[in-house]
Amino acid sequence: MMLCYSCGQANPLGVAACLRCQAILEVAGYRIAGILGQGGYGAVYTATAGPAAAARGAVAAGQAVALKQHFDAAGVTQQRREFAVLNGLGHPHLPRYYETFEAGGHGYLVMELVPGQTLEAVLGRHPGGLGESQVLSYALQLCDVLSYLHGQQPPILHRDIKPANIRLTPEGLIKLVDFGLLKQGLGQTGSALRGLGTPEYAPLEQYGRGGSTDPRSDLYSLGATLYHLLTGHAPEDAIRRVTADRDPLRPPQQYQPRVSPEVAAAVLRALALKPEDRYADVWHLRAALLGQTTPDAGQTTRLPGVVAPPPSASAPAPLVPIAAATAARVTHYHTLLEPRAPVSSVAFAPDGELLAAADMAGTVWLWRVGDATLLHKLNGAEQGATCLAFAAAGRALVVGAGNGELRIYRLPEGALQDRLAWFAGIVNSLAVAPDGHTLATGDSQNLVHLWRLADDAPSHAARIQPVATLQGHHGQRAMVRSVAFAPEGHVLASASDDMTVHLWRGADGLLLHTLQGHTGPVLNVAFAPDGEQLASAAADGTIRLWRTSTGVLLRTLAEHTSAAQSVAFSPAGDVLASGSADATIRLWRVTDGELLAILRGHNDSVNSVAFAPDGKILASGSGDRTIRLWGVP
Repeated sequence: MMLCYSCGQANPLGVAACLRCQAILEVAGYRIAGILGQGGYGAVYTATAGPAAAARGAVAAGQAVALKQHFDAAGVTQQRREFAVLNGLGHPHLPRYYETFEAGGHGYLVMELVPGQTLEAVLGRHPGGLGESQVLSYALQLCDVLSYLHGQQPPILHRDIKPANIRLTPEGLIKLVDFGLLKQGLGQTGSALRGLGTPEYAPLEQYGRGGSTDPRSDLYSLGATLYHLLTGHAPEDAIRRVTADRDPLRPPQQYQPRVSPEVAAAVLRALALKPEDRYADVWHLRAALLGQTTPDAGQTTRLPGVVAPPPSASAPAPLVPIAAATAARVTHYHTLLEPRAPVSSVAFAPDGELLAAADMAGTVWLWRVGDATLLHKLNGAEQGATCLAFAAAGRALVVGAGNGELRIYRLPEGALQDRLAWFAGIVNSLAVAPDGHTLATGDSQNLVHLWRLADDAPSHAARIQPVATLQGHHGQRAMVRSVAFAPEGHVLASASDDMTVHLWRGADGLLLHTLQGHTGPVLNVAFAPDGEQLASAAADGTIRLWRTSTGVLLRTLAEHTSAAQSVAFSPAGDVLASGSADATIRLWRVTDGELLAILRGHNDSVNSVAFAPDGKILASGSGDRTIRLWGVP
C-alpha cells in the first residue's frame, strides 16, 4: 500500500491515481512522493524512479527527482525544446535534466531534485531584505551561471530570473531553475504577449513590442532580483516605470540604508530601462558589484586581466597568457586517464617520486612520476575516496572516504595497513603535520579531529589514535571542507561551509583567529611555504590571501567565473595555483596578486591542484575523470 501525498488515502501499489482524490501517484515508472508547486498550466512533483524508469537509462532505480508536468499542448512543445537545449549543459549552478516524455495527454520533464528552498521563501522570513554580503554570495554565483549560459553558441537567455526560480541548497549554493521561458539566440522577441515573464523582473524589451532580447535582458532581471533581496521590496515593473512622468524606482538605500554605494549603483544600472544603458555583459556587472572599475557599459572590452570563459564546445589551448611580460611558460605534457569517476584529490609524495589520486568511485591510484607508470590501483574506499595525504615521510598514504572511514596504506607495496570507521558522516579533508605522524581531519559534522599515526605499532594494534576534537565552526548541516597545517606544524587551518576559516594553535587546539569575508562556503585552504600567508578558496569564486600571524586580509583574487575549489603554493612560495568549477587553473603572483596565466584543458571542475616538491610539475585532478600534469619552468 502507498499513502496519497494529497489526501492520505491508502492505495494499492501500482495504481496510477489516488482512489479517493484522483491525485497522480505514478507515471511512466516514477512514483510521486509530493508536490512542490502547482499553477494553471501544470505542476512540479517530487518523485522516485522505479525499475521501469531506470530501464530507459536516464536515471537510476530509487533516485529522487523533480517531475515537471505540463497540461496544455503549447507547454508540452516548450518542454521538449527546454530539454533539447539544456540536456547537454553542465554547470554547478544548473540542475541536471534527465529525460522528457508524454503520458495521459500531459508532458513531463524529469530533472535533478535540488534540496533546499527558493530565495522567495528566504525573503518571506526576512521581509526587510537580506544582508549585503549574503546577497553578494548569491549574486556572484548567478553571474557565473549567466556567463556560462550567455557564452553558449547561440547564447541561452533565461528570461525569467526571479527569487522564486532560484534555489538555495543547504550548503549555500545557488541553482537557477525553471527555464520555461528560455530563448536561444538573439533575434526578435517574436511575441506580442504582454507580461512575458514576471512583471516586476521583466525588462521592457521582453514585452514583445518589436524589441530584441539579448543577455542584457537577463541582467535586468538579475538586477531586479538583487534589488528585491537587498531591500525586501520588488522594483516597480518596467511598464509603470516607462509610462510614469518620473521613474518611481527608489534607490535601494531608501529601503535599506546599509546597502553600500557600489552595490546600489551596480543594481540600479542593471535596472536601466534601455538595454544600452545597462552593463555590456554579466562580467561588467559582476565587477561592479565587487567595486572594481569597468569600461563603459556600451563597450564589449573585457576587464583588464580577465579572459572570458570559452563556449563549452570549444577546445582552447592549454595556456592563455594574460600579460606580455608573463614569464611562466607552462606546458601541458601528460594526461593520466585511469580514474573511472571524478577525481577528488591529488598529492605528491615528499620526495616527488610518487603521485597519488583519489576518485569518487572509491579508488586510489599511485603513479611513478618519472615515467607516469601506474604502480597501484587500491580499491575499497566505500562511497568514494574524498581526500588523501602522504604520511610517515612517504612510507604511508592516508585516505578519507565518504562512509566516514580512514584508511592507511603501507608504501611502496600499497598494502592496507589499518582502517578506522570513526565518523558519523563524510571525511571531507585531511592533512598531515610536518612531523609525519599528526593527522587532522575535517568532516561533515562541522568538526575538526586530531589523530596520532603510529607506524611502529604491533600488527594487532590500531595505528590511528584519536587526540582531540576541535569545535568552533557553526551552521546547521555545515561541513568542514578543508584542513591544512602550517609548515612548522604550529598552526592548523580549517575551512567550513559557515564561510569562515579558523586558525588553531597546533599544540592544544586553541582558536587563534577566525577569518571572515568570503560570501560562500570556503572549500580549500593552503599555507605558503614560509607559513606567513594562507590562501583560502570559496564557492563565491574568490581566493583570499591572509596574514597568518594577525588574521589580516592581504588581498582578494576574484577572476574565476565559478567556485574556487582548490589552491596550492609553489615550493618557492612565489606562485599560487587555483583550480575552479569553471574548469580552469589560474596562476597568480603572490607578491601582488597579478594573474600570470590561465591553464585550460579540463572540461569539468578542477577539484584539486598540487605542486611537486621541486616545483617543476603541477598536477590537477578534475571532475572530467582525468589528472593533468603541467610543466612549470
